[in-house]
Amino acid sequence: MLLSGVLVITFLVLIPTLYNGWTNLDDPMYVLNNPLIRDLSFNGIKQMFSTLHVNGSYNPLVLLSWAIDYSLVGTSPALYHVVNLGLHLICVIFVFYLAYVLSKNNSVAFGTALLFGIHPMHVEAIAWITSRKELLYTLFYLLGLITYYWYLEKKTLRLSYHYLVLAFIFYTCALFSKGSALTFPLVLWLFDYLKNRKDTIRLIIEKLPFLILSILFTYLSIIAQKEGNALQFRAFYSVFDSLSVGFYGYLTYLIKIIYPHTLSALHPYPTPSGSPSPWYFSLAAIPILTITAICIYKLKKARSFVFGFAFYFITLIPVIQVLSFAVSVTADRFTYLPYFGVFYIMSLGIFKLWNQKSQYKKLLFTLCSIYALFLSYTSFNYSATWKNSETVWSRVIEYYPNYFVSYINRSEYRIKNGFLDAALKDCNTAIQIKKDYFLAYYNRGYIYEIQKDNTKAINDYSTSILYNPKAFQAYQNRGILYVQQQKYDLALNDFNHSIKLKPKDALAYLNRASLYEKTGLYNKAIQDATSSIALFELNAKAYYVRAKSFLANNTIDKALNDFSKAITIDPKLAGAYTHRGTIYFEQNLITKAISDFNIAIQLEPQQVDAHINLGIILMNNTQLKQALFHFTKAQQYAPNNYLVYINRALLYKRMHNYQNALKDIEKSISLAPTNNAIHQEKLKLIALISNESLRND
Repeated sequence: MLLSGVLVITFLVLIPTLYNGWTNLDDPMYVLNNPLIRDLSFNGIKQMFSTLHVNGSYNPLVLLSWAIDYSLVGTSPALYHVVNLGLHLICVIFVFYLAYVLSKNNSVAFGTALLFGIHPMHVEAIAWITSRKELLYTLFYLLGLITYYWYLEKKTLRLSYHYLVLAFIFYTCALFSKGSALTFPLVLWLFDYLKNRKDTIRLIIEKLPFLILSILFTYLSIIAQKEGNALQFRAFYSVFDSLSVGFYGYLTYLIKIIYPHTLSALHPYPTPSGSPSPWYFSLAAIPILTITAICIYKLKKARSFVFGFAFYFITLIPVIQVLSFAVSVTADRFTYLPYFGVFYIMSLGIFKLWNQKSQYKKLLFTLCSIYALFLSYTSFNYSATWKNSETVWSRVIEYYPNYFVSYINRSEYRIKNGFLDAALKDCNTAIQIKKDYFLAYYNRGYIYEIQKDNTKAINDYSTSILYNPKAFQAYQNRGILYVQQQKYDLALNDFNHSIKLKPKDALAYLNRASLYEKTGLYNKAIQDATSSIALFELNAKAYYVRAKSFLANNTIDKALNDFSKAITIDPKLAGAYTHRGTIYFEQNLITKAISDFNIAIQLEPQQVDAHINLGIILMNNTQLKQALFHFTKAQQYAPNNYLVYINRALLYKRMHNYQNALKDIEKSISLAPTNNAIHQEKLKLIALISNESLRND
């Protein structure tokens, strides 16, 4: 009953997380734009485990869990949030059980599990889809501790060693979920300490497999972080300054257990890299060292107290930022597993007070209830702030208004959702705070590009490149704008530069291929489009560009094949239907041609060539009114296309509407004055008009 109550309360408190969406806080990199999670085949799973890093971290089991979600619902966020909350509830069950077997008391287990379930500092790990790493590694970590406890409880070796093997398996799974699980062997020794085990040689020998695995994964983590450029450490002013950050983190997390304030997705350093930390960072050493001294003093007399704090200190070691490789001095999600130790001794303390001070039971019950309600209320409200990127970054800005990156991230969300004025304001604010931050100029340039103010857009892209010569996307976007301005040499220079920066980027080759195709360098266009396809096989636009280049080179079969491939990948690519329909038309496959032209027009009514060719087919089939409709539509969308007027003139001629035919021919001549065929058609039409006039006379 107690466990059921904890689970129900936890679910109700965190139910707002189920209505949240995605955020741009690493969700695109890990899930939305991650090709690894799109293949749940054996080879796909093998790729997940053999890829050493995604954004500098190795988490294949997490990738596998997202791949399962993706196979079921694609990128709809609801299931991802349901799974996150479900994993949290499972962790709560394991916390309840572990606290019970350690204390042999249901009340202590209830208190520990309830605090673990509803504490606001745990919301980030549940509400943020990318933070599933915390949930999965904690789940396996707890399972490993439980099975190790069973191993300690068994009286004979024959019955117990399979539990040790199970603990090793769960530890491996924890490592496959997040590298922070490396502390597991140290925590096993804590259990030995709690059980007062004294056979030192045996304790070391049975931990050796765990330690070897820890060394292996430490090596893999270093490789992953190097390959992912994650080892970009913050420059500390001194060694003591570095240590003070660790003390500050330990103390801050302890304070937030009691009073979870300033809950935010990010807590930036208060001082620039390389400058001294604030004075209060150093003062944090006093309470932390005091607690450490008390633990040493109570080493033999208060094992549960020492166990709880030691669990907290040890499990925080990988993320305490003494060697900082992140922009955040603390992160709420990092407390997910470590808080178990403190929650456990808090619950033990409350239980002892309850038994020893019977006259204060009502007061104690009231205070605990009020505190639980406070935590629940805070978690419930905070859960809703993870709804989307705007709500997440607005909260960060609320607490840290001078942290410029938050404005950039919020502007990205606002740009994507069409709130351009608000996004522009965010970019300007970021530039005011930090004038040399390239992303602020890039985002503002993109806003100007959407608003068709290409001059300002190019200026901002150029400024972005000035402050960061490796700003790949700025080169890409500026190159595209140069193409629109017919500054092809400048565009080619930008595309070449972007390919040098990212030689394995499919989009870079596609953009250059499009430029080559536009400027008539069809062989080069084919080569670049092929390179783009090799890097990303499901690249509809690359097939489309290559197909147009094959068509220009009169390689009809290859063009037809590529247009069909592009349509298979992207059935909404209207231009591909128009071009394929034109090939079918020229091959006299009229039924297929009509089908493709109709689909092209349905997808994109502005497909002028589809209207013209469909009009010609209808005209040849004596469906003159329908043909006139399509020629007129083509003229509305392309009033300066001479083919529209010459074909409509021929239609008017068939309809014996010679005056309109003559008007269209004259318009066609004004647009293509060197086309002799049109002039010849005009002479024929004038002759017809003259003959008709003579007959009437």
